[in-house]
Amino acid sequence: MHRVLHVVATDRRRGAELFASSLAGRLAEAGLEQLVAILRPADDATAVAFPAPLAREGRGPLTRAGVARVIRAWRPTLIQAHGGEALSAALPGALARTPLVYRRIGDAPPSISSGWRRAAFGGAVRRCARVVAVAEAIRRQTIELFRVPARHVVTIPNAIDTRAVRPIDRRDARRALGLPTDARVSVQVGALVQEKDPLELLEAVALAMSRRPDVRHVVAGDGPLRRQVEARARAVGIDGRILVLGECRDVPAVLSAADLFVFGANPGSMEGMPASVLEAAACGLPVVATRIAGLEEVVAEGRTGVLVAPGDREGLADAVGTVLDDAALRARMGAAGAAQAGRFDIRAVATRYLDLYGEVTS
Repeated sequence: MHRVLHVVATDRRRGAELFASSLAGRLAEAGLEQLVAILRPADDATAVAFPAPLAREGRGPLTRAGVARVIRAWRPTLIQAHGGEALSAALPGALARTPLVYRRIGDAPPSISSGWRRAAFGGAVRRCARVVAVAEAIRRQTIELFRVPARHVVTIPNAIDTRAVRPIDRRDARRALGLPTDARVSVQVGALVQEKDPLELLEAVALAMSRRPDVRHVVAGDGPLRRQVEARARAVGIDGRILVLGECRDVPAVLSAADLFVFGANPGSMEGMPASVLEAAACGLPVVATRIAGLEEVVAEGRTGVLVAPGDREGLADAVGTVLDDAALRARMGAAGAAQAGRFDIRAVATRYLDLYGEVTS
């Protein structure tokens, strides 16, 4: 039976960490013994709960040397690194010949796309038994940019627990948020950080709202740019029609209040296949989003949503307005998105990880 050590950067409620928790839960149901090494644990109520024991060295961060000690003491049969920072910390295991599976969750940032950093990162990736890319575009980039043998790179999409993403009654959802029952509502979900470009997304939504006085916008997420988002909303005159919720633990309840999901990202961001988009689709919401690496594999253009080139503020505003103005279009797109949500369910995806673990340990 496999003994899997999961290495994650933090236990914040972010995409990679939430996926790691969901995957660990499904693997536990399959009988796997697991341990979770968190490099920078958070000591507050926002931390993700992992359904497996945690490797600890005191209360501080778990260093690369600390991870190496955990590997020597626990002797996993396989190490699963969730993201690039986790890969760096897990490398001692690969050097000790423990099979290492690296989950590559997004596009390569400019900092590792050329020069010695590209060579160094490529060398680390080539030590992995397998690289899991969350989208086919990321698989191709891994092979071409970092010269990883194609047979060592597989595509397994991001996933959510669709059982936990169930919409509630729209009137109840809006009443809880203080939103008018007859308004048209757009929503974004995610950390307010630079890579998600929340200020540019706000400008586009504000432009669409300026032509539609009944539209409201909900921002579910927190982060270092929150004050700037709130200040910009005041500056463009929509602060009375925008609701910034901060950290949100009940995402389905927020999505249930909306008519449209919007997503933005910087051209150089490390986004790949955001879980928030999968959750929106599972809740039957059409999606208007910036075109990034993995979204074309989730959002079917014109069928489940609209994708817009990065930096095209007018195009994003027009797409938001077009979808909000057409109730029949929203209904068709939402139904089509919900119908394909099963492809991204953690139960199906975990089975593929189990098969992969069998391959690399046999």
